[in-house]
Amino acid sequence: MDNLSAKQTLLRAKLHEKKGQLNKAGELFSIVLESFPENRRAKQGLVKIHESLAAEHIKELALLYEQNRLELVINKTKIHLK
Repeated sequence: MDNLSAKQTLLRAKLHEKKGQLNKAGELFSIVLESFPENRRAKQGLVKIHESLAAEHIKELALLYEQNRLELVINKTKIHLK
């Protein structure tokens, strides 16, 4: 991957992020980091994606807890910790 295609990939990643397609955005940020491990924009983007996904998981677990679906909370927590 050259520098120009890395920039294009970062733009695509940001577009997916804005659309809420966090997994796809994360994949694209990771692709850039494979070729350019020190790329600051890709690192920051990936951190932001992971934080957003973690927040979504926490909200989901809190809702299940409030619904007293404790076994499901435990199972999903185990999945997220892997």
